[in-house]
Amino acid sequence: MAASPQPEPIISATQLGLSYGNRKILDNATLAINAGEKVGLVGRNGCGKSSFMKILAGEEVADEGHVSQRQGLVVGWLPQEFQLNDCLLYTSPSPRDRG
Repeated sequence: MAASPQPEPIISATQLGLSYGNRKILDNATLAINAGEKVGLVGRNGCGKSSFMKILAGEEVADEGHVSQRQGLVVGWLPQEFQLNDCLLYTSPSPRDRG
């Protein structure tokens, strides 16, 4: 019986490399994500999780390797530390304010 074909990933990273000075952050990092999959990155502080996500989102460029994604795909991620834009905040009225 023939094996079913592998789905085409919606995004993939192949052999990514990233260094800051002499410190190698990513070394041949490879990942493929298919439609419907949910992915979490786990690792110790400073091992390159945020840098990897920034590269996938197009916010940072790897020193080595390649990222490809399905046309029209929008990549989003929530950084460890972020600042909310006040104009985007909505506060529902308090019951006291409904007077």
